[in-house]
Amino acid sequence: MGGESRRRDRRARDVQARPEQARSGSHVATATYLVSSGARGRGVGRAMVRHCLDRAAGAGYRGIQFNAVVATNVYAVALYEDLGFSVTGRIPGGFRHPEHGFVDLLIMYCDLIGYRDL
Repeated sequence: MGGESRRRDRRARDVQARPEQARSGSHVATATYLVSSGARGRGVGRAMVRHCLDRAAGAGYRGIQFNAVVATNVYAVALYEDLGFSVTGRIPGGFRHPEHGFVDLLIMYCDLIGYRDL
């Protein structure tokens, strides 16, 4: 499920969806996405997340969980919420942002039972 796309010097990368935990938690996936600022606003992130959701659902995962979404990354939070994720937890001051200091990390989850393309 992983891949990389390049357009000129712009980069976007997703890391393969994988089980969040071994054995008893292996039915919940996790993944990581990185989209360069130069590629933002072009649908790259949305395409990567949708692809991952489709693949994870097809592989039999019951959900997908993100453990560390930086709360000040409003574009990522809005995208994930638009694709069916909800905030299930918050780690106060869990990320040391270079401009904003200590900011919250969000735990976000999307239920894949009965998942269909959004």
